[in-house]
Amino acid sequence: NVSHAYAKLTYSLVGTTKACIKILATDNQMNTGKTEDIVKYFDGLRICIPKHFQTFEYADLAGNLITLKNNSVNISEYSGFQKILENPVKDEFLIDSSAYSIILNKNCIIFYYPHFIGDQLKGVVITEIPIELFQKVAEDMVVSDYNRICLVNEKNVIIYHSNPKYMYRNFVYPESYDENSSEDRLKMFEDNINFDGKNYIFIEKMPEKNWKTVVVLPNETINKTYISINKMRFIIILILCVVILVIVIMLISFFRIINGKYDSSTCVYSQEYFEKRANKILRKNYSNRYIVIAGDIRGIKFINQDKGFEIGNKVIASFAQIFKTFIRKNKGICAHSYADHFYALIKIDSICEAIDSISHEFRIIDRRISFENFHVYAKYGLTIVNPSSQYNAAKRNIKQFIGQAVFAKSLIKTNINKSFEFYSSKIEEKVRHEQLIEQEIEKAVMNDEFYVVYQPKINLKTEKIINTPYRYLERNEIRKNRGSNDSRKTEEIEEELLIIDSQKIDSQVRFLTNDIKEMIQAYPNKIFFIIDKDEIQGLLNANMGDAVTWTIEIERISKEIKIDYINNFLTNNEIKYFKTETFIDCLSEEPFWKVKNELINIVFECKAKDINFIDDIIMKETLNRNYYKENKKVVKTGNSLEKLNSMIGMEEVKKQINQIINYIKVNKKRGNMPSLHMCFLGNPGTGKTTVARIVGEIFSEMNILSDKDIFVEAQRNDLIGKYVGQTAPKTKEVIDRANGGV
Repeated sequence: NVSHAYAKLTYSLVGTTKACIKILATDNQMNTGKTEDIVKYFDGLRICIPKHFQTFEYADLAGNLITLKNNSVNISEYSGFQKILENPVKDEFLIDSSAYSIILNKNCIIFYYPHFIGDQLKGVVITEIPIELFQKVAEDMVVSDYNRICLVNEKNVIIYHSNPKYMYRNFVYPESYDENSSEDRLKMFEDNINFDGKNYIFIEKMPEKNWKTVVVLPNETINKTYISINKMRFIIILILCVVILVIVIMLISFFRIINGKYDSSTCVYSQEYFEKRANKILRKNYSNRYIVIAGDIRGIKFINQDKGFEIGNKVIASFAQIFKTFIRKNKGICAHSYADHFYALIKIDSICEAIDSISHEFRIIDRRISFENFHVYAKYGLTIVNPSSQYNAAKRNIKQFIGQAVFAKSLIKTNINKSFEFYSSKIEEKVRHEQLIEQEIEKAVMNDEFYVVYQPKINLKTEKIINTPYRYLERNEIRKNRGSNDSRKTEEIEEELLIIDSQKIDSQVRFLTNDIKEMIQAYPNKIFFIIDKDEIQGLLNANMGDAVTWTIEIERISKEIKIDYINNFLTNNEIKYFKTETFIDCLSEEPFWKVKNELINIVFECKAKDINFIDDIIMKETLNRNYYKENKKVVKTGNSLEKLNSMIGMEEVKKQINQIINYIKVNKKRGNMPSLHMCFLGNPGTGKTTVARIVGEIFSEMNILSDKDIFVEAQRNDLIGKYVGQTAPKTKEVIDRANGGV
């Protein structure tokens, strides 16, 4: 490439020189033939000739340079000039590549251009270019310290060489070089004659006068180049092999997924393939002990709700990789079943060591699958597969053990502090007992020994339950249907189960005892349920007598017991709170079954969102449970001052409030009412809001407020706007709403 480029540049330099000479030497002023016109024309050209033209002169046929200021210079001895005179050809250059210039006193490349007027030769235009110009071009082409360049003319004389001692010597071509071949410029030849040391040369032919450019590289450089090329080839081949290997692995994985071996979303075994392989392992290695694990991710539904299913799927895929690493570390196999459920089979030697190791690994997994602000954790059920005989091993089925592990996992569904549970013989006995009960219940239902009670449907117009096998009796129905065996009246009540509830009939059962007894006698084929929350068992038995077959007393769960349950449940699950929060009081008024379910959901959400403290604001804004009652009016029930004094503790607060009240009374009599604005300061849960409400009630009772029924409670969100300029209007609206009140 260097040789080819140098040849191109040299040829371009020669061609440019010839074109400039031809343009400058064909002006009309020269065609007059007069010496004075030619001299004048050349004098005018001195400022515009190319810089690399060392001389640009005109010689007459006698060889005198008439355009030089010193007309004594004669070039008739120049070989090139003599050849022009001997055989002049119009518009054809003659180039002497190794001539000595008597003008410049050094070797130059001399261009001769014959000047004709008509068909008659009148003179010669001569231009001399120094060898140094070609040397500069060669130096610019050198790409390294090892490159050397030389220029050979048509006489095979070296007219330029990077080493001056070889200048103007005859160039000795290699034996294998064929000057007439057009392919030799692409070949590399060994040379140790025209250059120092052992070298490789590249020869490039030029169209102009059969000149040649030669580029030289030492043997060491060529060898290093070949070594670098071989290294590069090796690296490229290695990269290609790695790429091919990756592609092959991806194709194998793809075909495995297509064939159902792997789950596409998590890249672990599918459940179908896992069951086949696990059954094969259990039946073949019947003398070994194994653990079957069933696990799922708790809290994933909150990520799906808050962040979307795409993020939820990423969490499941991340858990799958962590779980797979743990299982493979213990030389086991695992599978993705559905949603966030996973199964695994691990070979163990010692049960105690396995439990310690597995519990430690489970804790590590829980720490690694935390995601952004959500803390997701897993629950696991485990069951032991003990060694057995070859005969019994043939009957083994992994589905049975998966079922056991899933059941064990379900036992700790609501236990926040326990991450795994083992299936044991006691649990198995419990399962069998429950299955037996289910079978007996199923038989009893089939034999019409039990009634199946469904969720009631209510007529929206009459607000009565319809299309059900039971019926709540109203008070007028009890009196209407009592004391008659008439078939007409019996048909009026089609339901077989009749319920008398003291709350619904708005009366205690003892006041309707005789009516109920007569009705029971009137409908001997009906079943009566009598519910009386205000009656005690002894009185009910005495009043109803033998009319009632069984009496069941259900203990009432008081609000205080439910509050204690709430406090203990939150404390056991490490959730901090203030006992004065509104949500505790509101939740304790719900049925006990609802209290339990709600607490479980609250704790799960707190654990999933990494919340360890809750109050009314967090319950409302973070957990979406509106237990806080806003903007409610004060309900006056008795003396509010007595209510304040009956509060436990806060003696200093009571003293201050009483002083304020006395101060207001005195000023009120004087007709000089002071400012009543107050700030209640203190830590969360110290009763600030409760005391503020009581003070508002006291002011209402003292007729200080113009509208004593107004009591407005405002949170930060009621006052502060989302954007600049919204806060003032929102605050003013709340203050206007509270005008005349608290």
